[in-house]
Amino acid sequence: METYGFTQWLNTSYDVRSSDGELLREKYYASERSQKDCTFTYGFPAWPTLECPAGPITQLHTFYYNGFNQQRVTPGYCIESDHNDEHPNGATWNSHEEHMKASQNDTIQCNQRNIEAINDPRLEEARQYIFILEQHSANEQIYMTLAMEISQILYLTNVTTETSYKKEFTLIVHDSKESHVLLSSYNPILFIERFQSLVSSLTLIPNLDNTMGLLSIVQAQKMNIQPTAQVYYFTNQAVKNVQNISRHWDIIGRHMEVNFFTIADGVTTEIFALQKQLELVQKMSNGRLIPLGKTENTLYPLFADMMGVTTLTTDNEQYNCHDAPLKINGYSEDGAEYSVIQVIGTGLKTVSMQDSNESNIFASGVWKLSALVTSGGCQITVRQKTSIGMILGFTSSDNDDIASTQIISQRSLSGLHPIYSLLKTTGEVTPTNLELQIVNRKRYDQPQSYSNSTITPRDANSCTYNFVSESLVVPKNELVTITVSGFDFGKLVLHRIFYYYQHLPADPSVCHGGQVDQFGQCICPERYTEEYCWDRICQQPAIYSYGMCSCFPGFYGDFCEIELHINDTAVSQVTHIPEETTTCFSQQTFSLLVIIATFLVPKNELVTLTVSGFDSGKSVLHRIFYYYQHLPADPSVCHGGQVDQFGRCVCPERYTGENCWDRICLPPATQSYGMCCCPPATYGDFCEHDLIFPINNKSVSVVPIETTTKFAQQHLSLLVLTTHNDHKCI
Repeated sequence: METYGFTQWLNTSYDVRSSDGELLREKYYASERSQKDCTFTYGFPAWPTLECPAGPITQLHTFYYNGFNQQRVTPGYCIESDHNDEHPNGATWNSHEEHMKASQNDTIQCNQRNIEAINDPRLEEARQYIFILEQHSANEQIYMTLAMEISQILYLTNVTTETSYKKEFTLIVHDSKESHVLLSSYNPILFIERFQSLVSSLTLIPNLDNTMGLLSIVQAQKMNIQPTAQVYYFTNQAVKNVQNISRHWDIIGRHMEVNFFTIADGVTTEIFALQKQLELVQKMSNGRLIPLGKTENTLYPLFADMMGVTTLTTDNEQYNCHDAPLKINGYSEDGAEYSVIQVIGTGLKTVSMQDSNESNIFASGVWKLSALVTSGGCQITVRQKTSIGMILGFTSSDNDDIASTQIISQRSLSGLHPIYSLLKTTGEVTPTNLELQIVNRKRYDQPQSYSNSTITPRDANSCTYNFVSESLVVPKNELVTITVSGFDFGKLVLHRIFYYYQHLPADPSVCHGGQVDQFGQCICPERYTEEYCWDRICQQPAIYSYGMCSCFPGFYGDFCEIELHINDTAVSQVTHIPEETTTCFSQQTFSLLVIIATFLVPKNELVTLTVSGFDSGKSVLHRIFYYYQHLPADPSVCHGGQVDQFGRCVCPERYTGENCWDRICLPPATQSYGMCCCPPATYGDFCEHDLIFPINNKSVSVVPIETTTKFAQQHLSLLVLTTHNDHKCI
């Protein structure tokens, strides 16, 4: 280890954790190396203990001082290597044929590993909490209770550590005409203060029966900067309609769970009183339906039961629970921290629960649950807090690892084509069965089993999604569910439910102007990307943020693809150039107005520019700016580039900015503080090189890689270390 810029410490330690926080190597302390000619001054003992599984890791360095310490976190990656002096990178194949022969086995290999899915946020608990408030006057008492308890509610989320804030909080409100994002902050203290102030002064509208709630949901998806998110949408049962919007609002991201609090209007008696569009959003996002009275003394217990749970294992309802009780199987996974059983109905008369051992010790497994009410229908759901994460994806081939989050065949116009469901689980849990059910949106209580599929493991070194189903033909039904289950020595270790909506008829227009292939996967138009072609490909070095391209000075356009040019003339003039874009704010077209002053600047070492303005004889502007000019003209400021006839830098390859100092990082790398921050398995000054990980595990190799990045006038080297007969960490 080598450091730069640190005050000399008393001691330093180093430990390694997996991406989900599991300890992989216990804390080891550094010692100064005896060799004085080493690039790295300090060393750590060899790694003799816990295994380092292939994949990304987090390396925690702690520096101890007198009475305090500092910590630094660095990313790493565990891989396997084969030790052979003639093949220092671990490649030992004598021929292509031998390599192919050695790779062949019964496990499905992936043609390209999905690096982004390794730490998919859907595998973890929520990191953002979004409140959507409908501006109905009858909701006032509920909002007052919410504002009063917001501090207690936020601190249910383990919002801070000793040194940082961990979560993001957002407030969105809407009426019948508009939807507004009023507040978003990672600082819980600031959010609490402003939330209480904004809610207490919120304009509430009587007799509101038509809202922009769908626009608020779309805005929530755009504001979800820390996936995954839990959304808490408050609506009054008196609101009967939500306005459809131009964007396909029914494309709900799988990284967001939308929960609906329905506030009683004193007239509606049906517990499932939710507009059809919102009902669909609730199902697709695995959200909850929570009926509230006109007034509630506290909401805190409801949030305490919601915020910690991460999975849906059981979801059943019945439209008549007063003549006969709803009786169902409830599922409680082995290893879950706790389960939350929610029963909703009008006038609950009896609720019974019996665990898998037919006892009261709450054993995991299949439970017997029932509910009887005084009138109407009822619903029973089971959710859990568990460390076992699972995500689903869909693709057209069993060796693909780049998966769509939605069922792709719903977009295909060419008939029913078989697709595959990809699964990723954590915690060494093995799913065994995938059941596909058809759901009638008019009768959620009567799902029909359509097919069952066995689940096959895939190669863990080449595939991030470590399991795949048999080929599936998904019927053209508006709503289907996929239930994944798994048993280990007779114990229920996995039972997860996912809802999926399909356009009827099939609708390729969700691809935002693109086309679909025979399986329904989007083929995006030029300059658009991602699953539904909604994300723009910005012209480098512009940055994509909140659905827009943030342009560098001198560029404009939807993709920052148009450069502004100043006329070459000696006459001072002001030119107004309005440029239309398709970006919209509050349904209004946004125009970029560029005001250009064109003139000749004399070759003098120092000049000033004075800008002034008058309005009705009053001086409204007078600013002075000083500018230094190199004499003689000096193109070396362009960092190795050239200059054009006007003196603007023409940058060398992979550099940009006014003076060519900013690097153009190879996506998906990002630039920070003059460096390219590389994703796992890539390196280089521009993250332009891929690390090729060998397959066998027999060697030690050292691969120094020089970069031009400098710290304190020293060269930074990337040193790859591998350990004997085990995995290695970079």
